[in-house]
Amino acid sequence: MKQLLLFAIVFFTSISATRAQRHCDLIGKSLTSPATIQNGIPFSVTLHIKNLGPDAIKPFDTIEAYYNVAASYYPVFKHLGYSIAANDSIIITDTITYSFTVPADKSSLICSAPELLHGISADSAIDPNLGNNQTCRSLTLSAHGGVWVSSISSESAMKYYPNPMTNQLFIENAEIGARIRIFNMTGQQMYNAVISSDKEIINTSNFKNGIYLVDLMSKDGKREHARVVKQ
Repeated sequence: MKQLLLFAIVFFTSISATRAQRHCDLIGKSLTSPATIQNGIPFSVTLHIKNLGPDAIKPFDTIEAYYNVAASYYPVFKHLGYSIAANDSIIITDTITYSFTVPADKSSLICSAPELLHGISADSAIDPNLGNNQTCRSLTLSAHGGVWVSSISSESAMKYYPNPMTNQLFIENAEIGARIRIFNMTGQQMYNAVISSDKEIINTSNFKNGIYLVDLMSKDGKREHARVVKQ
């Protein structure tokens, strides 16, 4: 009798746990990004996700919103911390960097297929239909601009200072006529000019605190770059 009672408890507990598992059908509604991206330059992507339900996504659920650019994958895990009811939508924004080399501008795609990471609890959420998750956007891989070397070489005579900077950045010994650009970590261009002296002085007083990428292209097309910090 005790064995029968124990079996019944385990059986009904199992049924209850199975029924408690939530079903949340995620779809990728849209994906936005710059129309053109450059090698090594960070850019911002925004993903619009809708939960078709029938159940709600809860604060402890985790969404994997990975991005695929020309067969390169960038997993991003989002522990949202709030609920998303059936038929409600969310917007996720991330910054990614893609390294590539193309001889000419090339058309490509950026895609994302957000998924729920399966939990082990009875109240975990699963996506019963993965066929409608993916959304894509066309973009162009630029053969011009971007960062074509990993860093300033140790043999380079150029100097970037101070680093961290405050209201000014000094660049010494750069080639006169070279073009210098500065980007923030979302890919926004903050500065674009041609070097006109052996000691270039750049006003950075309007830059927000953070990390910036300095991109220098010589007159013959060679590129060097460095990371500087504004504080």
